[in-house]
Amino acid sequence: VVPRNGASSAIGCAEYSLTIENASAPFNTDFTNYPAGFSESTGPFGIPSATVTISNWGTADFLNDATLVKGAKVNIWGTGKDEYLISPAFNLSGSSYYLNFDIALTIWNTTASATLGTDDYVALLVTEDGTTWSELTRWDSGSTISNTGESIAEITLAGYGADVKFAFYGFSDTSN
Repeated sequence: VVPRNGASSAIGCAEYSLTIENASAPFNTDFTNYPAGFSESTGPFGIPSATVTISNWGTADFLNDATLVKGAKVNIWGTGKDEYLISPAFNLSGSSYYLNFDIALTIWNTTASATLGTDDYVALLVTEDGTTWSELTRWDSGSTISNTGESIAEITLAGYGADVKFAFYGFSDTSN
């Protein structure tokens, strides 16, 4: 980063600022360059840690199938799993936008089908201030998620502001 003062370098300047623009919509990633603008964290539901920047999220072939594009995945089997994958910030003001993604559930590192245990769930959260998170949707033991992948029902995003982030949150508190 080179500080600028108008058209010239601000050499020896004691004050610096950095402006980061929000990701533009439409936004698309296949996680080939993971984390592809996303960040990771851990923490209880709705409270990702401001200081933790790693989690059990990672990247792999979608559905563990090398013929498919990359995807983000998380292993929530075990105890004490509170895992966040957080999107870049988006400016969603002034219009309606639509959120689309594919989801699948497999046994870890295989293509075999799986079910979520009674203590397991994955939720999609949204925030406009980075502090208060609201749940948009959840998958739990009552959900049927294909091991061959499926598109989720499109989510309409209207009435949001200029600094919106989404997070996938994976949880498990019992090893089963």
